[in-house]
Amino acid sequence: MTAFRAIPFLSVALVLAACDGPVPAEQNPTPPPGSSTAPAPVEIRWFIGLGTGTNPEQYYAEVDAVEAFNASQEGIEIVIDEPGASLAIDVLATMIAEGNPPDILGPVGHRVASVYSSQWMDIEPLLSDYDLSAYNPAVFEAWRVPGRGIVGFPAGVYPSAIFYNRDLFDAAGVPYPPHGYDQPYADGEEWTVDKMQEVAMLLTLDATGRNAYDPAFDAEDIVQYGYVPLWALASDVASLFGPGSFVDGEGNGALPEQWAQAFRWYYDGIWASHFVPGGLWVDGEPAGNPFDEGNVAMAHSHSWYTCCVGDVVNWDLAAVPAYDGQVTAKLHADMIGLFRSTERAEEAMEALYYLATQPKLIDAWHGMPPPTSLQAGFFAELDERFPQGVDWQVFVDGLDYPDVPNHEWWLPGERELGGRTTWRADDRLDEFYALLSNTPGLDVEAELEALIADLEAIFD
Repeated sequence: MTAFRAIPFLSVALVLAACDGPVPAEQNPTPPPGSSTAPAPVEIRWFIGLGTGTNPEQYYAEVDAVEAFNASQEGIEIVIDEPGASLAIDVLATMIAEGNPPDILGPVGHRVASVYSSQWMDIEPLLSDYDLSAYNPAVFEAWRVPGRGIVGFPAGVYPSAIFYNRDLFDAAGVPYPPHGYDQPYADGEEWTVDKMQEVAMLLTLDATGRNAYDPAFDAEDIVQYGYVPLWALASDVASLFGPGSFVDGEGNGALPEQWAQAFRWYYDGIWASHFVPGGLWVDGEPAGNPFDEGNVAMAHSHSWYTCCVGDVVNWDLAAVPAYDGQVTAKLHADMIGLFRSTERAEEAMEALYYLATQPKLIDAWHGMPPPTSLQAGFFAELDERFPQGVDWQVFVDGLDYPDVPNHEWWLPGERELGGRTTWRADDRLDEFYALLSNTPGLDVEAELEALIADLEAIFD
């Protein structure tokens, strides 16, 4: 049995209808009494195209995995629906509207998965039938959605950490931040957001070399900053202070107190304490790559940022600091999930488990492998690219502190399709983040109130 690449919007019934006519009875005779025929395998449809998995390298690996699975047993046949990334949203919407959704979907990240929030099955009851000893349980908890259970099986993870520039620390004579989540800073104090700010201000320098604590520091002529939330959204900044959401359990606009405090802290960091660069968000897009430009000592980002750090060669990783006694190392991740409408949940889960645990597929999807047994090889490849010596264990340890609910999860509001998928709530949040990043003298409290009022209107 082999994989099948589905034709968008074209059902098997329509294909048969286009043929010359039914198969003559004599070509498909009824088995005589007493004879036995093997039952047809259960067909499980796997939809690919909403997230990763559509480039040729990935697709060929997916086809190979499906063919291997189908040949390994006779009870289940995986069939691939792969309309291509440009058509995937419309094709899937049509399938759902016609009552013909797939059984398996993915890999997708939290943001895309949240569009189909009501469609996912809680797979937690099915997981007990499978060996998960190679997984940190936290990578499953990262896919726990309040009120819905665990909605996905991890296919790739992108943990976050503090990237830091050793050379800038050395030049300032400032000790490095701790790598372990159970370690204090070099002076024995707990590694907290406040301590990170203290270190960042020591590493924020004006053109004369004065740091941000110096009374003569020139905030109009800063040449080096201490910290940046790199290529971040408003929810990324907020999650440093703890998990949360802009919507409450009743669907109303909300702003958890720790998130309000995060935005106050971020704004103060730019315009009062001066350890965060402003202008980070321009016209809905991140501005530049300040860490790799060598002008920022610490940056909070994810493992995927290894794609884009090359000019700064002497960097390493440190633990994400705690706030109010809690560490939250925000997580980006991909998963494969089951649609709750599937009529063959056990067979679909068997197929899903096989796909999600294949080393060649996990490698093709390019995330940090969720199975611990595959991580050494992943980091060995990174060591070849970054020979300065990076403590990759920081990423591994950071998986113990995911944000649940995830900062990229669903918000109510109108969804628009047109070149890209957008949400009106996201547009408003981008506007708010741009105000914080670019506007001195802002009434932050008034903007926080206006944000929640506007989100409430969008949600309604």
